[in-house]
Amino acid sequence: MQNDRAVTPGFLTSSRRSFHVGAAIASAILVLAAIPPAAAASCAKDDECVSYQACVGGKCCAPTDFTNRCGNDCSAKCSDASVCAKDTDCLSGACANGICCGTGCNGNCSHSCGDSQGCSLGNDCAHFGCVGGKCCTPSDIDGQCGGNCGNKCADASVCASDSDCKSGACSTGVCCGAGCSGNCSGRCADGEGCSVGADCINQGCVGNKCCTPSDVNNNCGGTCRIACPNGAACDNSADCASKMCNEGACAASTKETPPSQLTPSNVPF
Repeated sequence: MQNDRAVTPGFLTSSRRSFHVGAAIASAILVLAAIPPAAAASCAKDDECVSYQACVGGKCCAPTDFTNRCGNDCSAKCSDASVCAKDTDCLSGACANGICCGTGCNGNCSHSCGDSQGCSLGNDCAHFGCVGGKCCTPSDIDGQCGGNCGNKCADASVCASDSDCKSGACSTGVCCGAGCSGNCSGRCADGEGCSVGADCINQGCVGNKCCTPSDVNNNCGGTCRIACPNGAACDNSADCASKMCNEGACAASTKETPPSQLTPSNVPF
């Protein structure tokens, strides 16, 4: 038995229509694909451009720096210190941390240039150090020294380690002459070198070594190994030459004179 279905004229007409519509859509897609991207809209002022666009050189564009109207797809390149997203936004061809810079920075990027990038002064750099025309991270910003700057710090400069200092001695965050030696006001610890008491944390300097006195004015007592005279401040009897500390002051000994040593001048009345 033959099961072929009869083809009606209406069915043929419908099929032909579907074919023609599909062919038309395919042709339209090919035509659209061949059309180049639309050029930027012409403009005379910003109001004629869509949101987040500006009118630059008679064309609407989306600048990276709206204040300076430059970068991205705008015809104007950005000058140094303008906002940027990539090197091609900038006249210099250098975008560092979102700011257009002179080539290798070179003095035009406030706090934006990373270590080893070019610089003219410390303020160009992210870590405020510029030595030999290259950004670095100093231990002492004012002195532009220490850290990875390759420039050792002089006495009294801020330091983080002995290697930051010309003297090779960093005491409580300050470079000192070897063993302190009078260059570290109030910075040298007990046992470190000193020239005067003011060099030392605890204000005592005896035999060119810092110590902790019981009496700062007399530089005696405590760990300073010099017995204090009467009237000097003391913490205990060991601080005093008299071996008598009375209410925080060294006092004359109250030991009674043995009877065998009594004379008319020292007989108590």
